[in-house]
Amino acid sequence: MSRRKKTIAAGNIVRREIKMDFMVVSNFAVLIAREKLRIAQVSRDTGIARSTLTNLYYSKNCAVSLSTLATLCGYLSCSIGDLLVLAPCISKKEDAPCQHCHACAPQKV
Repeated sequence: MSRRKKTIAAGNIVRREIKMDFMVVSNFAVLIAREKLRIAQVSRDTGIARSTLTNLYYSKNCAVSLSTLATLCGYLSCSIGDLLVLAPCISKKEDAPCQHCHACAPQKV
């Protein structure tokens, strides 16, 4: 996502592009640690595939179904905002993609 910021300098309008990239981060690991649960137990109790929960635990998922999110929120007694958080992408080098985000990575053509 990007947004434009207008500044006025010496009577002229100067437009600067400010690029803000965000990524969705999973708090699943924090939530199950707080409840002292394991991925295997959550999988048995909810019927959600262990591989899906493992990917969510390590924030590797690109897509999670709404029914999976609803099931997890019901099981953990939390909201989707507690489970998923929008965080800014931070790269250590300018113009380099961050390590955790696929949104910053260059697209294959």
